[in-house]
Amino acid sequence: MAILTEDSCWKDFVIGKEHAFGALYDRYVERLFAFGCRYSRDTELIKDLVHDLFIDIYRYRPRLDVTANPTAYLFSSLRRKIALAIKNNQRQAELYAAFEEGIPFLIEWDIEHKAIRNEEEAELLQRVVTEVSRLSSRQQESLYLRFTCELGYDDVADVMGVSVASCRTLVYRAVKELRKKLAYIPMSNVLFITFRRP
Repeated sequence: MAILTEDSCWKDFVIGKEHAFGALYDRYVERLFAFGCRYSRDTELIKDLVHDLFIDIYRYRPRLDVTANPTAYLFSSLRRKIALAIKNNQRQAELYAAFEEGIPFLIEWDIEHKAIRNEEEAELLQRVVTEVSRLSSRQQESLYLRFTCELGYDDVADVMGVSVASCRTLVYRAVKELRKKLAYIPMSNVLFITFRRP
């Protein structure tokens, strides 16, 4: 059987081809888990929500849009599930307000696992990490979705629940801020070493 692309995998799933559900799950489960962990350190909760998401899309498959961008659809659906789980958890009720305003976006930097050739490169990466960490949570989230997940602006806006114009502004201001702070490093290098997919 030929390897399915993300779009063809989604289309096959929506039109009812049984093999496509497993392929869709295999393709997205780890990415969704990693994405969910950007919003909560409760890994068991995130695992449950990811599995709930796949149960939901299987149950409501006839209602799904065959032309939707699967990455944007799944990420935005998971994000909504996380918001609802936080709201419904009385012990974390105060966190809901933070989520509505912009839940802290958790980017954990594992410098040891980056391919670092020398001490100078290690210092450079540490400087980049420091500056990216100073961006707002929303800016970090927009850069992660745009450059790590490789979503277009329309899809990033959909996942984050903002207008396309707001999304473009978030990314533009984040890149502008990094360019100002890291003027001696080409911006393409900054974005690549910081937000490349593992």
